[in-house]
Amino acid sequence: MIGWLVFLILSISCIFIQKQIKVDFLTKKIFLLSFGVKLMYGFVFVLIFKYWYGNGILYGDAKNFLNDSKAISFIASDSIESYLKVLFGLINDESFEIREFIQQTHIWTYVGKNELLNDNRLIIKLNSVIHLFSNGNVYIHSMIHSFLSFVGIIFIYLSFRELVKNKKIFWLVLIILPSVSFWGASISKESIVIFSIGLFCFGWYKFHKKKYILSSFILLFSVMLFIFNKPHIGIIMIPIALLLVIGFLFKWNLKFLKIALVGVLVSFVLIIITPNKLNITEKLSFRQQEMINISEGGVIFNNDTAFFKFDYEFVDNFEKVNDTLIKVNVTTNGWYRLMDSYNVKPCRYEASDKSYKHYLTYEPSGSYFEPIVINGSYINLFKSIPSVLIDVLIRPFPWDDGDILKIFCFLQNIILIIFLMYSIVKRRVLSCNEKWVLVILILITFFIILLIGWTTPIFGALVRYKMPVDLFLVIISFILLKSKKYEKV
Repeated sequence: MIGWLVFLILSISCIFIQKQIKVDFLTKKIFLLSFGVKLMYGFVFVLIFKYWYGNGILYGDAKNFLNDSKAISFIASDSIESYLKVLFGLINDESFEIREFIQQTHIWTYVGKNELLNDNRLIIKLNSVIHLFSNGNVYIHSMIHSFLSFVGIIFIYLSFRELVKNKKIFWLVLIILPSVSFWGASISKESIVIFSIGLFCFGWYKFHKKKYILSSFILLFSVMLFIFNKPHIGIIMIPIALLLVIGFLFKWNLKFLKIALVGVLVSFVLIIITPNKLNITEKLSFRQQEMINISEGGVIFNNDTAFFKFDYEFVDNFEKVNDTLIKVNVTTNGWYRLMDSYNVKPCRYEASDKSYKHYLTYEPSGSYFEPIVINGSYINLFKSIPSVLIDVLIRPFPWDDGDILKIFCFLQNIILIIFLMYSIVKRRVLSCNEKWVLVILILITFFIILLIGWTTPIFGALVRYKMPVDLFLVIISFILLKSKKYEKV
């Protein structure tokens, strides 16, 4: 009953949004059909991650986010005031009012070395709000995430529709693109990523229309979403998008576009090779090694100070107490990493009756591929760029390790590349401001490709993390493409 009520409310919201924008061919019927397609992708996501991978239990990050958010939602039943303080970050985790509930979580309190904040909390808070009325129904969570990503797609369409000649096909592709719609319903950070990207682009669109006050509020809100959800996407998009201000000030002069392009690329190289406090190469090296460790499978749990990992072959040495706790039944050798450190050290964990926060138990990855190991070397970073482009834009190949779903990922990659090449061949004449926008989108896409390609040697994770890349490739292709009248280049 609750599920149908949520569906009705979201459908009415779609109709309301359609009446507010009233652009092009987007009728009420098309809006509802488009949202229905998004919901179908959400249904497929739940089926795959609950029954294909999870044997009846939600699998992976979605499970962790859902479990932690459920614990946070219980605060509301104890004290609405305390719950609101948690949502707005106005209370310390050690406060007696919420300590009991926080102890039931296992990724809520995690902050890695040199990380200023925990970017898991926003998605946990969102799901905790949904828990207040979902009764733990994963399909209700998926519906709301689908709606959130759908609104993001609407913002993206509104932002670029004036630069696109084939508007109907553009909208259709944005809706049916598997990676965007599938991961947009995934009960994880991707729905907020799509919403944030859409809002950010719409803010710049309003800036171009000289709606400076409105655009400032929209951009500020989208930046906050990036910071608290996927900071690395914001770190790439925000500074590069500032080139739009330069273009606006210099009346979209192409001479300054070339200067700006050179400036961005030179700055990128200097940031990588010059010793500084950020130490980008070390951070990238750590993230890559962390993913390599994950690919080996194992049992991971944490206490309040460190993460502990044990080889999957010792899985029978551990006992799950419940969905969030685990205990060590047999003394086992493994590794640990302090939460404020990059260093991984061997350890021997003694058996006891004490329970720990269970992060993940997983088999060795069947989709791991051998990367060029960074190992703290910026030379290795640059040397790996060609293989990174192939890994992100084309792979997994049909012969790569992984299950049958890799075929669908590969086919989408090939279709996107072919469509991009077709758009280049059938390109139209671009105005100066369109060229500025196109170059900025290409830069953003390129740097996101590098970031995820350098740090993600697991196809199962790569196909999810590259979702923004797929989205930007579609936008770039449609900006380039001629109208059906095929104007001369």
